[in-house]
Amino acid sequence: MRGQFILLLALLEVSATTASEADAALSTIKSVKREGAGNEQAAAAWKALVKQGPDAVPAILAAFDGADATVANWLRSAIDAIAEREQADGRKLDAGKLEMFLKDTKRDPRARAFALELLAQADPEARARLLPGLLDDPSAGVRREAVAHAVKFADLLGSNADDRRRAEFQKLFKAARDVDQVEAIAKKIKELGGAEPDVIAHMGLITRWELAGPFDNSALKGFAATPPKVEAWKEFATGHPRAQVELYQAFGTAKGLKKDGKKDAVYALCRTEFDSPGERSAEIRLATQNAVKVYCNGGEVFSRDEYHHNQKLDQHIARVRLKKGRNEIVVKICQDDMTPDWTFAWEFQCRMCDEIGGAIPLKVLTAPNAVPVKPLPPKEKK
Repeated sequence: MRGQFILLLALLEVSATTASEADAALSTIKSVKREGAGNEQAAAAWKALVKQGPDAVPAILAAFDGADATVANWLRSAIDAIAEREQADGRKLDAGKLEMFLKDTKRDPRARAFALELLAQADPEARARLLPGLLDDPSAGVRREAVAHAVKFADLLGSNADDRRRAEFQKLFKAARDVDQVEAIAKKIKELGGAEPDVIAHMGLITRWELAGPFDNSALKGFAATPPKVEAWKEFATGHPRAQVELYQAFGTAKGLKKDGKKDAVYALCRTEFDSPGERSAEIRLATQNAVKVYCNGGEVFSRDEYHHNQKLDQHIARVRLKKGRNEIVVKICQDDMTPDWTFAWEFQCRMCDEIGGAIPLKVLTAPNAVPVKPLPPKEKK
């Protein structure tokens, strides 16, 4: 009996030492800065962490909480290395611990989506068993997997069950958050005879604005300039199918902004007001090829001083705190004086949503009577 007790104490001591070493390694890795400071120490800590093996996986996943993208990459690569080593030795990660972590919705969404990925490798039946109950999951990655899984099953119902398929896709449309899934599901609903869903409203895209400008951006000085006081705003509503605001439609075509054969460097201010039923966190998500600044309720919340980069939905994200009642967003969109065709874009797309891309209950107060303007043909943008 005494020998067993001593053995138990020894095992507990080893376990405590292992946990302490893992905590120290994780602390070092979480100190890495985006600029690369601390990389050398993190590399040594990473090796020590991987050496801990699969027992360290839950702690590594938990360390995603509050981690920036740089730290998250270190953590993910450590788990990948552990999983690869286990696979090479013919073993799998502990599915029970991974499932327990996945079910803890308070954990970091990235870590939970990664846990689902690892769980599927450890337990091939896990997706079919768990995903049907995760359509409303607070992790964007987990929800995407659940929606994709449900779409496959809805497609398998066959053409003799169109009413049932349509009802299923309508349910999935409400659950979907990623634009590719939203648009694909909306298309299926229409093909099955249902009313075309309102993708703009579902994504929280803003179509109604007040515009002012163009203002001087010569020598690109407008980006840093304090926005001028505007006495008269021009109401504008975009009729673009994905709420793109094309500023040439409000201020004249690119040709109209030229002097002596050159394009003027200008910027515009774009303002919208909306009513929030309560105080809450939200995200302003913006897409544009132009240099941009975003203000919320008078304070600057985002800026990117770069011209002519790629444009995609949600490429810029500003996390804000809305107040109950009236709120205001102002977007400054800057254009330079370059003249090649690929430099003429002067447009943006903006939406308000929660942290996983779901529209939040807001009432836009701006330009209620403005008639939506159809997009310019491509040749008129040059």
